Amino acid sequence: MAMPAPMLIAIMLGSQDGTRSACMLVWLADTQRRTPMSAETRGAIDCDLHPALPGCMALLPYLDDHWREEIPPRGLDDLDFSLWPRNAPLTARADWRPAKGLAGGTVEQLRSQALEPFGTDIGILNPLFGAPALHNIDMAAALCRATNDWIAREWLDKDDRLRAGILVPVESPDLAVAEIERRAGDHRFVQVLVLGAAETLLGRRVNWPIFEAAERHGMPVALQVTSSTRFAPSANGWPTYLIEDHVNFAQTFQSQLLSMIAEGVFNRYSRLKVVLLNLRHRLGAQLPLAQHQGMASAAARGPLGRS
Repeated sequence: MAMPAPMLIAIMLGSQDGTRSACMLVWLADTQRRTPMSAETRGAIDCDLHPALPGCMALLPYLDDHWREEIPPRGLDDLDFSLWPRNAPLTARADWRPAKGLAGGTVEQLRSQALEPFGTDIGILNPLFGAPALHNIDMAAALCRATNDWIAREWLDKDDRLRAGILVPVESPDLAVAEIERRAGDHRFVQVLVLGAAETLLGRRVNWPIFEAAERHGMPVALQVTSSTRFAPSANGWPTYLIEDHVNFAQTFQSQLLSMIAEGVFNRYSRLKVVLLNLRHRLGAQLPLAQHQGMASAAARGPLGRS
């Protein structure tokens, strides 16, 4: 599944006298364009490609002895951890689905379908793998590590145009930071990849070590349209259909951005960049708060407007 060139929106937060106090960069990837890029847009960066990880068994060579022994007895070897339903239309173009195997399952598929036709110079891989959603934090961290190693060996090593996000166990900020530190030296990893919805809002201070590590290494923090499913995606409960869940993520991302602004994340980490993946057009028209002078002033003063 490929996304053409992203659109960059810069939201400036300022004080009442007009001075800028923080800058938040938001990338909106259009998932629905179907035609190859024009000559003017060739050489772009595809900011959101989803390599298909077939399952935990593919990660066994990248796990240590303890976790390699734990996966089969726990029944995880046959469990599909994909965060999007594999057969849903939004998961992959119909004409890109192979007769056998998974859409986006090989580097060869990626080259022929997402890189070559669009003249893409760089493609950023963001696996839709549910390891960060596990309640067992140690297992989540182990599978995130294995996923990142799998991406490096099976994908990045095979095409110089490929980059990737570092998948981290966001429910444990200390383990997330450890994974960032472990992988930051490999400059093919260009961002920190987190679930769009987890147990806590991202602006809460318990999560700040993730932002500090990302800023220190010059990496954006990328939020996916994915959830740990700890809570319903809407204020009124659980939806029935995938389209409801997908559209509701506009509210989820609004809550995350509001949390980071109100809690003072961008004041503390003024060089931090945040990437919103798969959002398309839904957020821009629904988030006037960043342009509201009172909100900007409150953000400039610090968490919840307190000095």
